[in-house]
Amino acid sequence: MSRMAAAYVAVSVLARLLPLPRAFGHLSPRLSSPAADPRKTDAIVNALDTLLTAGIPFIHPQCWRRAVVLHRFLRREGVDTVIVFGVRMEGPRTVEAHAWLERSGKPFAETAETAAYQRVFEFPAGPAS
Repeated sequence: MSRMAAAYVAVSVLARLLPLPRAFGHLSPRLSSPAADPRKTDAIVNALDTLLTAGIPFIHPQCWRRAVVLHRFLRREGVDTVIVFGVRMEGPRTVEAHAWLERSGKPFAETAETAAYQRVFEFPAGPAS
């Protein structure tokens, strides 16, 4: 959990200093193989979610930071994910923004409903269409 806390603070700092793709690139390790067993994956998700609810100074839960840190630790275990940022619109104005992880094109380790969000950014970037 201490490495997760350090990565969470690093995300905050790097995102202020660098464009998001570069900041995320610094925190995204190469994909390990083979893929982790589901128990280890669940343990990673649980550890981060526990950290975010512990009320630790400088660790303020935000979806985009959670997504980046979770992406980092899952990739180290061989779980390939994509960080997705989306906005929910109401007419011409943005009502809400959210970030989450996807695996194989489906939300992963996510409790919020993501279908209502219009995708605006992905990391790593998907193929050009």
